[in-house]
Amino acid sequence: MKTNLTVVFAVMAVIFAPSLGRASTIAQETFEGYTLGLLNGQGGAGGGWSGPWGAPGAATRADVVSASMTYTVPGGGTFSGAANALEVQLLTGQTGNQITGARQLSSSLGETFYVGYMARVVTSTINGTNSEWAGGNNTFTLHLGTNSSSTTTLNFGLRGGAVDEFMIRYATGTPVAGSSTGGNLVNDTDYYLVAQVNWDSGLSAFTTARMWLNPTVSDNVDTPLGDAALDFADFANPITHVFWRQAALQNDDILRADNLILGTSWADVVPVPEPASIALLGLGALAVVASRRGRC
Repeated sequence: MKTNLTVVFAVMAVIFAPSLGRASTIAQETFEGYTLGLLNGQGGAGGGWSGPWGAPGAATRADVVSASMTYTVPGGGTFSGAANALEVQLLTGQTGNQITGARQLSSSLGETFYVGYMARVVTSTINGTNSEWAGGNNTFTLHLGTNSSSTTTLNFGLRGGAVDEFMIRYATGTPVAGSSTGGNLVNDTDYYLVAQVNWDSGLSAFTTARMWLNPTVSDNVDTPLGDAALDFADFANPITHVFWRQAALQNDDILRADNLILGTSWADVVPVPEPASIALLGLGALAVVASRRGRC
């Protein structure tokens, strides 16, 4: 019996380790606890941020809305957007390419890191006849920048067009070969995007990035190049800001995002099973041992 219990507790310790090891989160934004309405000015300092969200561009509204987004990681846990999410839409009659709100990190990033967020597009014309999302350049991306306004930065997200609906790129324009996943975008569907941004300590610069679409727990090992990958000109400046950007939208395009998270490990941004679920598995194992002991 002593040996059996030792094995069970050892197995439980190994299983618990990933959950307990998720202590390297850099910053996270869930939009919970916010007042519904304008994003600008909400958030404040703390939780990895130095201050609140800034104002969107002149043509765009960025609101906190009551909307639930969820992504369940195959083989892992679930990201639940709870009650609120970010919603972005053009103001009536407006056009243009706009930053939809920026926020500064409390500490600059000069190391390899991971970042993920959930995204959804709701529109009447997606993947339909003459759909701008199926054949156009509609864009919704998260930028990782050295300031709050330059779009000559690394970014990843959605871009209309049959060959590049999910992409990672540097600056704006058409994604380079190998840096997009192809046309998979479905209307009113939650997606989870994760990027790894790699810092070369020898060069003291960021040099490469990769992206996963709807990742599994083991994807960073099983698909180390991701679903899309990007090499770019080395840049040594640390990353200090994040912001979303929209481009070439129509007035019926509604874009949503939730559960933005930055961390120093894959486990920070791709959840493992919840501790409560793991505990139940452990208790089940103990019950099996106890049952066998009773039959001895």
